[in-house]
Amino acid sequence: MTAYTFTSGHTEWTAQLAVCRAFTTARRTKRLKRQATWLIYILIHLDLSPRQTRRLYRRRFGIESSYRCAGQVRGWTTSPNPAYRFVLLALSFVLLNVWMHLRWLFTQVPRRGRRGLDVRRFRLTRFAKFILRALEQLYGCVHQIVALAVPLT
Repeated sequence: MTAYTFTSGHTEWTAQLAVCRAFTTARRTKRLKRQATWLIYILIHLDLSPRQTRRLYRRRFGIESSYRCAGQVRGWTTSPNPAYRFVLLALSFVLLNVWMHLRWLFTQVPRRGRRGLDVRRFRLTRFAKFILRALEQLYGCVHQIVALAVPLT
């Protein structure tokens, strides 16, 4: 733990920093040399040890990754209706869970020990394209727009 002072023009602000040393998973796989990585966390109004801070941020990283993935299959809108926007977000999480389940079922690779997945065979972008093509086949696709008036040149 240490303190760091941020300065911006005439303003100074001091925050607590937690410095943690983390190791790669190479120790578990025994494939590469074990390497250490230094992680620095800013603590604002938190009284946590560096170990507790790292655990908390690891969970947070999983949440942010889920939102990033869900953004790839989310329906976009400019509607100000919060209920509609929430439904689109919830639907994206459902689609994300369906994709993860399908990936688990259909990309397994036989090997000794735990099941392996060949995740390159069914990426999220491919799943999104499958859904897009299914929607286009179901509802049709607009190829041209007929103008009601002659365009001015």
